Amino acid sequence: GLKVFLAKHGSAPFVSVGLHTRGGSETVTPARFTDFAFRTFTAQEPGQIAGDWFGGELGDGQVFGIEAPSGNLHAALDLVYDRTTSTISTWDSRVFERVEDVEKRRLKTQEKRPDIWASRALWNLLIPGSARGTPYDWKAIEKLGSSDYDKWWKQVLAPKNDTLFVVGDIDLVETEKLVTGMWSKWRLDNPGEPLPGYKPMNTLPSRQIALVDDQDATQANIQVGCHLKPKEIETDAAKDVLSAMLSQDLFVAIRKRAGASYGVYAFDFALGDTSL
Repeated sequence: GLKVFLAKHGSAPFVSVGLHTRGGSETVTPARFTDFAFRTFTAQEPGQIAGDWFGGELGDGQVFGIEAPSGNLHAALDLVYDRTTSTISTWDSRVFERVEDVEKRRLKTQEKRPDIWASRALWNLLIPGSARGTPYDWKAIEKLGSSDYDKWWKQVLAPKNDTLFVVGDIDLVETEKLVTGMWSKWRLDNPGEPLPGYKPMNTLPSRQIALVDDQDATQANIQVGCHLKPKEIETDAAKDVLSAMLSQDLFVAIRKRAGASYGVYAFDFALGDTSL
């Protein structure tokens, strides 16, 4: 059930081996409880093969992997496999309570900041009910225990939920043999299922404006957001060009000519089927 993408790319003798998993902080219930999904794994230090870990959390998933010299591809695949199969939950109620206390105090300070109110307002207007526009549901999160986090890690790290990619200066035939020999038996008896992503928006919100007063600010901060057609491979380049054109044209008009701003930036990003 594991999806695998192999691609020969570039002439420098390097390779990237990564694993993308569905199930991120913004698409789980209760929202963002995975921020407290503590874990550990037994994979060794990639520096031993002149490699380095890369990765990060995504709103609807996560990605991690290794960048290493192409000659160490077998070892890189092995390290990613070892990390994947050895990851376990280390959630503990005492640790959670300490982290929760720190987070609550941090958020209490943030609640006083108008820029936080403005950010939440923007997301609530663009995507009503978005996890980006709401605070933690502490009551729901506090009901969770170690079994809930164990279950989540097992759902996330499952062949049918994951995608492995190997990109770089590689021999495709040899790489396919290595991947098949190492990954084909992973959770054959329990491959899992794909976790849901962002819910599609069938009805777009009407045009709205939110005004937030920051009495300490010396200048206004204006954010404008709109919905675009769903992000697709065929339209990626066009949207990148559009973002660059908007940034350039607005910078010239607002910053360079009028001197009314320190900078103007336009960009697009996707949340599942929704592009903004």
